[in-house]
Amino acid sequence: MNTATSSPATPPTPPPHPVTKPVAPDRGTIDAWTLVYFVREHAFVLALSVILGLSAAVAYLYIAKPVYEAHATLEVAMADRTLSDFQQQPEAAVDLSSASLLKTVEQTVGGDAVLGRVVAANHLAADPTFVPPGPALPEATVIDLLSHRVAVNLLRGTRLIGLAVRDSDPQRARRLTQSIIDEYFNQTMQDQRESSDNTRSVLVNEAKRIADKVSDSEHQLQRYREKYDAMGLADRQTIVVERIRHLHEQVSDARNSRMALESEQTQIKAALASPRVVDELLNLSAIAERAEIIELRKQLDLEQTQITPLALRYGENHPVMVQARLQVQETQRALESAVRAAASGRLHIYDAARQTESALQKELQVEEKAAVELDRDAIAYHALERDVQANTAVYQQVLARLKGTDVLQNILATDKFSSGFVKVVEKPLVSGEPIWPRWKLVLPAGLVLGGILGIGIALARRAFDNTFTSVEDAEACLGVSAVAVVPQSRQLGFRSGGRVTLPAPGAPDAEAFRSLRTTLSLYSDAQGHQAVMFTSAMPDEGKSYCAANYAAVLAQSGRRTLLIDGDLRRPVLRHGLHKTQNRAALTDCLQDPSRFELLFEPTPVPHLFVLGNSMGTPLSSEWLASEHLRTVVGKATAQFDRVVIDTAPVAVVSDALYFARLVPTVCFVVHAGRTPKRVSQRALMRLRAVTGHAFVGLVLNQIRHDGAGYHYHYYSSKPYVPGMSSLPATG
Repeated sequence: MNTATSSPATPPTPPPHPVTKPVAPDRGTIDAWTLVYFVREHAFVLALSVILGLSAAVAYLYIAKPVYEAHATLEVAMADRTLSDFQQQPEAAVDLSSASLLKTVEQTVGGDAVLGRVVAANHLAADPTFVPPGPALPEATVIDLLSHRVAVNLLRGTRLIGLAVRDSDPQRARRLTQSIIDEYFNQTMQDQRESSDNTRSVLVNEAKRIADKVSDSEHQLQRYREKYDAMGLADRQTIVVERIRHLHEQVSDARNSRMALESEQTQIKAALASPRVVDELLNLSAIAERAEIIELRKQLDLEQTQITPLALRYGENHPVMVQARLQVQETQRALESAVRAAASGRLHIYDAARQTESALQKELQVEEKAAVELDRDAIAYHALERDVQANTAVYQQVLARLKGTDVLQNILATDKFSSGFVKVVEKPLVSGEPIWPRWKLVLPAGLVLGGILGIGIALARRAFDNTFTSVEDAEACLGVSAVAVVPQSRQLGFRSGGRVTLPAPGAPDAEAFRSLRTTLSLYSDAQGHQAVMFTSAMPDEGKSYCAANYAAVLAQSGRRTLLIDGDLRRPVLRHGLHKTQNRAALTDCLQDPSRFELLFEPTPVPHLFVLGNSMGTPLSSEWLASEHLRTVVGKATAQFDRVVIDTAPVAVVSDALYFARLVPTVCFVVHAGRTPKRVSQRALMRLRAVTGHAFVGLVLNQIRHDGAGYHYHYYSSKPYVPGMSSLPATG
């Protein structure tokens, strides 16, 4: 044992180290292993729910009353017509395949009117096997009970209507099905007879009234003809209408001519106002294309062409040359005079066209006024004539509807209407086996519902679980990186601070502490840190267990290690590592730091020493608050390669905060599946307020081997090297 006496009063202050906050896991993705381990964690709940679902399904099959079904099929035929069709269109066929008519038949078959007749015909209200025992039920209630057992469905794309009745008695189901068909036919026949009788009575009275009205309107028309010579009036109207039509054509032609000349007139007036009158007028085709103007222009061109040879031959002042120039000028004056005369003539033509149009419009107005006067005289005549025609047409329609009603009554009297309109294509048949309950449906349904119930319970437990179940969850919630994941210990109770690294060095939990040793050693060697503190938020989270086993694996690596039990209220490490008499070693050391070398004790593990009390003391805060604690920690780091300190829970007492000021590395232990998240967050916040400079790492303790949060780190609870768990402990 190193007996060096140098003991610095103050341990070196470690350099600041940033706390790495891990990124929260992506909860939008679910891998297959997460689902597998989720099922493994809740296997008991899922199995129990499935068993309960199957048990409930079997019990239902045992106690459920069998239900039989009788079914029949009706067809809406296309042979006959309804009453309204005979009344409105006695000569036309009706399309009985229309969706509205098929839906009407479907609703009528299963309607309350038909079901009420079925209830009365079969005396269902007095049948104790149909209605529940007790006082007599109203008819509406009995009809409602029957309607819940009747199903009427229109087969899509066809004119077939399916009718089904369910009942516990198969014979009664068949009987009720046939009764519904019979009562539907009876109801239809009764409605048609009543409607036909009422309609015929109304039509007879209406026919008499309209016949009198037709006779009166014909007499009035005849009297008007005799009084006003209505026949001559019609001839005059025909003549006036023909003249008006002819005048309309003439006015239209005159307007077209005037409009065609109007644009030309505007151009001629503009040309006459121009300095170059002749040239502007010659640009108009109506003037330039006149024969006399064309001849004059040709003559002028010819004369102008001859001047040049004459000038070369005779000279400018020769009489022949003078005569030629005079001839050109005479021709130009003649052309200008002809052009102006043609323009004046076109203006006169436009004035004549406008006067003709005006005269025709006046004549048309006179004729239209005469036609209006004739129409005014004929208004009364045409009104009387239309009245006669309308009354006659209505009278013909009433007679046709009355005839159709008579035909329909004859058909109803022969009892052929119902068989032609709706007929039975499949008589009521009863299924040989009950349609309900079906074990092929009930048992899978019970299995599925049981599974859904189990999954719901498992998800609810997971949703309301306020503890840490995986490393990712703990890191995201607390904002610190995990330095170790310790599985559930199967060797010793973790609450007693027992060692698992010595009895089973190859176990997964022992490997977890070796991983912790590697992680912290890499950091400590780089930073020159020697002391590591273990704490937790609440008691019984395994901080002493983690501290003891971490110290043991440090000693196994050859490092001289001191394990300090800093929980003065509930010390457990000296009981787990070294059997000794009751002593207050740490308390004595805090009272007198010079006795440090005399108070720490060796353990059965080589290179591992322990310093702590055997019994708790209520004055722990007073001892830890003294300056002697800094001296003790300084002596420990000076004389040992590694110092591991186990402290009290942070959320319960403040003892751990005194150590946190002096220790550069803090391991925050969280019990998986037990420690509440809010308590851990609060404790870690208090710890960070004191150890802002220290490295804080998370140790997720006692995580389940079969949990989803563990399979990322270890694949099974078996040792990595076969047979390692049975090797003897060293030391």
